[in-house]
Amino acid sequence: MGVATLALAAGTIAGLSSAANAGGTSGSTYGCYAQWWDTAFAGKCSSATRDIWPVYVYGDCAYELDQEDGAFSIKKGFSGTFDSNECTFSVNNAYLLFS
Repeated sequence: MGVATLALAAGTIAGLSSAANAGGTSGSTYGCYAQWWDTAFAGKCSSATRDIWPVYVYGDCAYELDQEDGAFSIKKGFSGTFDSNECTFSVNNAYLLFS
């Protein structure tokens, strides 16, 4: 009975890790946005339209505590990734918070 329970639990965890979301992109603010896929999320900019400080990147993780990264300072004109992080199972969505 103990072995069967352990096997069932292992199958449940494997099922959770393979149930990752396809991904998406948040709305753009000042040329910056959050992007997520499977278990990863990132803060990105495509030619930031102004200097931004502070900006935080949030990842809404499934089955675990959400992740918060920051504060980051973005210079006007920056293009690229300024942060990335991972959840264990999957990311429901991600977004940026500007103060």
